Amino acid sequence: MDTEKIVRVVKDATFLAVCADEAADAANKEQLALIIRFVDKSGLVQEDVLEFLHCASGVSGEAIAQNILCVLENHSLDVNILGGQGYDGAGNMAGKYQGAPARIQRNRPKAIYVRCAAHILNLCIVAACKVQGIRNMQGTLDQIFLFFSLSPNQNKSFRMESFQVFMELLPSVVTTLEVVSTGQDWNVESSTKAATLLTSITQFKFIMALVVAHACFGFVKGLTVFLQGRFQDICSAYVEVDSVKTALFETFRSNVPTLTPEDYYRSDLTVPFLDEMIAHINSRFSEIQKKAMMALSLVPLPEFYADDLPNPSTLRQELHVWKWKWKSFSAERPSLLSKSLFHANETMFPNICQLLRIVSTLPVTSCECERIISVLRRLKTYLRTTMAEERLTGLALMHVDYGMDRNLDEIINIVSRQHPRRKLLQDTLVSDKEGSE
Repeated sequence: MDTEKIVRVVKDATFLAVCADEAADAANKEQLALIIRFVDKSGLVQEDVLEFLHCASGVSGEAIAQNILCVLENHSLDVNILGGQGYDGAGNMAGKYQGAPARIQRNRPKAIYVRCAAHILNLCIVAACKVQGIRNMQGTLDQIFLFFSLSPNQNKSFRMESFQVFMELLPSVVTTLEVVSTGQDWNVESSTKAATLLTSITQFKFIMALVVAHACFGFVKGLTVFLQGRFQDICSAYVEVDSVKTALFETFRSNVPTLTPEDYYRSDLTVPFLDEMIAHINSRFSEIQKKAMMALSLVPLPEFYADDLPNPSTLRQELHVWKWKWKSFSAERPSLLSKSLFHANETMFPNICQLLRIVSTLPVTSCECERIISVLRRLKTYLRTTMAEERLTGLALMHVDYGMDRNLDEIINIVSRQHPRRKLLQDTLVSDKEGSE
């Protein structure tokens, strides 16, 4: 029922985009979480769960592409309005020829593939952490985590917040390691390991690497949260990435002679760390930059979307009027492309309105799929491994879209029509005779 409501709204949209990610459930079945993104009639960007689909034929690029196209066909959604795709960087997704987006583009060439920006930023940070001093510091942190954990199987990668927490707990960690290394109540192996870790975390180079990593990660922490947002567009993502990159370069990246210890660690640790991060941001975000610049200029787009515009021959004239409209605009300008639709008159700017809908539909991240997968782990547990896909999708929609209006009488009527042989429940406290009276 909820899926039918979503499909009815989607059919009124001009364009749509799909985001997908797969994960194994409690029954060890690969489930494909399919999210649909579109701009509704009111001009708001929406991202809704369309379906959970069991990947019975595998998780290859061909199988995932076929599953996505089948789901769109089953819901009577026209593949010709598919204008964007958003996935992570796995091989079955990012393959240039055999990946799922490449295969879908054979049927719909305008379904532009945008790799998840949040995943790209994570790869940039991981690559930058390969600098010798930062890598050694993280290795020591992993060993400390394993030492204080109950089992090595609980090992998890450090997040950005972990550096702040560890810096606050550093005096307590040092005191604990001192007690364990010199105490008589501990075995030889634990005491030896504690003494080794104590020596490592009290060295000046470890503390400097910890401080540098925490300071640099503070610049990108807000960006990581921003890129995971549901309603961001590709242009705002590019602007924020570029501003963070510029801030990193101008704040720390200055060539100074190494006359003091501060200058030495700046040139030996901070600058190489920032150089790696900035270089990977430039290389990995190049595709998003290219698509964002096309969207910001709006000029190269008609060549690609000529068949989708109401009157492409008058676009340049519309752009000229649109430019002067914003020059004389005195109020606060919108921060997102989708919000610009509220200031665009459909009669005055039909082509620009269409282009704004197209660009706003392009996905920036596939994090919504991962959020739905976390719901999957809560719904399909070890005791409910036989749950079918239809029920799983329904429960997931009820869990995520809990604000959606639902008519209970309509739900009861649907169930009764689907199962006409079920008996009606009667009140056992009232007899048949009293009920008839």
